[in-house]
Amino acid sequence: MRLMTIVLLALLLPYSAMAQKKTSAASVSITDRRFVEEAAAVLVAQIGDGIAESEPRIVFGKVSGGTGQDAIVYFGYEGLSGGNSVHEYLAVYAAIPSRPGLSRSRPYRLAAVKLIGHRGWRSFDSTRIVIRNGVITIPGNYWKQEDAMCCPSGNISTTFKLQNGELVEVKK
Repeated sequence: MRLMTIVLLALLLPYSAMAQKKTSAASVSITDRRFVEEAAAVLVAQIGDGIAESEPRIVFGKVSGGTGQDAIVYFGYEGLSGGNSVHEYLAVYAAIPSRPGLSRSRPYRLAAVKLIGHRGWRSFDSTRIVIRNGVITIPGNYWKQEDAMCCPSGNISTTFKLQNGELVEVKK
């Protein structure tokens, strides 16, 4: 029994220390990152149909005007309801600031969700999301009139910002 306790402590102590560690890229704790991953999984499941699956991509940066690192979540579905459609979404989870003497029940709140692309309109490269000066920029492609549905050939770079609780596209 004593040996089992020692083994369990040896396994759990690194995890406990890791949960308090900050990631250097965005100064977001692993605990906060896990919260966003779980919240994003719930959002993806709620918007989806239970058939098509999506693996969200999460990027941290400042977009809500607060002091913390907000979470920007890109996710998409191919084959909703068994079809061959593609739908792409962007969600923003705004960081909830810590306040002395007050405890917060969670580190983030869902601030906005927006359909940003679908087959026949435009498609984005989620690996190249950039957050700068409070705006989110994502490069991608759009379908020209002569393009087949498989292959958009027009290049775009689209910018979004959080405005009055809504994710809006910034017109250039």
